[in-house]
Amino acid sequence: MPGTIVLTGANGGLGTAMVSRILATPSFRSCHGVYTVRNTSRPTPALDGILQRGTLPSQSTPGAHSYDKLSLDLSSLASAWELASNINERVATGQLPPIRAIILNAACEEFQKQT
Repeated sequence: MPGTIVLTGANGGLGTAMVSRILATPSFRSCHGVYTVRNTSRPTPALDGILQRGTLPSQSTPGAHSYDKLSLDLSSLASAWELASNINERVATGQLPPIRAIILNAACEEFQKQT
């Protein structure tokens, strides 16, 4: 059943492995991917390479994979709200298929002193 898969932290080691698995599995590959990274203006060569290879049809994985790469900075609550609002609006208006899976892989590290 086609839908949308949202994956946070898509440019790290585990995130890129999950994207590779999504692209290698026909039932997941047919879903639209929403892959978040901390900042889309910075290079993400590992993720971009996997997506570039994976969006081309092949004999073992037919059909192109559609996706968006969006910014999500978990150190900013405003960034999280903005992304959630964007995705909700796009699903509600039919620009994105219904969400079928959310994989919360991203992490945020606080460097403030705890008391």
